[in-house]
Amino acid sequence: GQPWSQGGCWRETMAVSEIEMEAPGPRTGSVLCAFLSTLVVSLSAVVFGMTLGFTSPAIDVMQDTVRVDGKRIPAPSDLVVFSSQAEGSLFGALVNIGALVGALC
Repeated sequence: GQPWSQGGCWRETMAVSEIEMEAPGPRTGSVLCAFLSTLVVSLSAVVFGMTLGFTSPAIDVMQDTVRVDGKRIPAPSDLVVFSSQAEGSLFGALVNIGALVGALC
């Protein structure tokens, strides 16, 4: 047949056997691929949201600036890693900078 018949020329270039070309309905692999693609896209939004949610409370602990009802609560010394507020701000901004770079690539 012509290359553009039966769903387009991509069938001609994929080295699919003639039996598969004539089979009606979607192929099993395409359904699985669509399902996995949808799952990855959905989970990536959840993971990004969890990443943004992590930085907010974590910065206070890593800077040792946790306050409850106006009272300072000291953080364990092994969790305090930032010596200045600028370092904590950079930590929070790195997620957004990474998202920007990832969107451009």
